[in-house]
Amino acid sequence: TMSLSAVYQYPVHSALIALRKHLRKGTESKSSSSPESSLVRTLRVLFEHGFEPNERVDRTAFTEKTAFDEFVGFAPIQILALVALELDGAKGELDAAVVNSGSKLIADTAELLVRSGARLSLDPPPAAPFADIRRRRTQRPLPVRPTSAMRSWHRR
Repeated sequence: TMSLSAVYQYPVHSALIALRKHLRKGTESKSSSSPESSLVRTLRVLFEHGFEPNERVDRTAFTEKTAFDEFVGFAPIQILALVALELDGAKGELDAAVVNSGSKLIADTAELLVRSGARLSLDPPPAAPFADIRRRRTQRPLPVRPTSAMRSWHRR
């Protein structure tokens, strides 16, 4: 039997992967509300409707190559940790306000995950993505272009 998350193609994980893409690209939010409140609200609604904060992405849920391939075996808190590592690795290329706003968004999301039952002591996910981040951190930070929307997160 497939889990609720697998049936709906891992919406909690998808939201966190979208956060990663948003911070990497530095794209501006098109919504009138802050990205931080919409992400937290979205995750809260998913948890209220029975989605599991500790579920790992299962490869058998997909029949073809997907954006989740990189995250097979990851729980949501581990994806968020990866996002935090990437933001930390890009500090040298970002305005302090952008780093602070991204960090606040990550902290707010982590708080919601933990309050919703996410465990912090999980078996590690596959080592490759984290090893890749560590290697990049010793070389050069990931390119992230700051935008006015990212700067405005800090002001809120």
